[in-house]
Amino acid sequence: MVRFSTRMNLLKGSAIRELLALANKPEILSFAGGMPAPELFPVDKIKAATDAVLEEQGKVALQYSSTNGFEHFRQQIADRMEAKLNIKTSADNILVTSGSQQGLDYSARVFCDKGDVVIIESPSYLGALNAFKACEPNFVAIPTDGDGMIMEELEKVSYDMVPAPRIAEDMTYIHGQDNREIRVYKYLDARLTLEDFFAKLALNFGDEK
Repeated sequence: MVRFSTRMNLLKGSAIRELLALANKPEILSFAGGMPAPELFPVDKIKAATDAVLEEQGKVALQYSSTNGFEHFRQQIADRMEAKLNIKTSADNILVTSGSQQGLDYSARVFCDKGDVVIIESPSYLGALNAFKACEPNFVAIPTDGDGMIMEELEKVSYDMVPAPRIAEDMTYIHGQDNREIRVYKYLDARLTLEDFFAKLALNFGDEK
């Protein structure tokens, strides 16, 4: 009989995988799962960008490289963070992942031990819960409103919390812009994992360099 690690007992079938399998059925019009309408994909622009990379940096792009990501790209991210967000950093502090799920997995494995407290929003992102669950934390769900976690509710459950929270997971892209996520971070003195891809990224694939 094959013996698996005990942590495998904590892993269940992916709700996201089941959701996407359902959404991919031709008779289903899905408004869930963060799935954009495929007819809106800028295929021609992505093709042009891919062709430009292969033409200008093909040998570099196709070769094994640093796991941090392409240095010039990381520096561009750092420059944009300073220009748009007034966050001063450098390429050395930027790690390019293959998606938000990999970033969440890194956060869980780097900062979470068994029994640590992870503050999550209610409702929360299923992918984040799956990433953290393998590290066996204790989840504490905080109700939300249109601007994110309700601070008064957070204060109720976090007062004298032992152990102190290690991570607060915040989906800022669906909330308002009152900087509440920064208030959560300062109040908890915990690592803050922000999912902010819709609010800050230019999704028009062309108007912003």
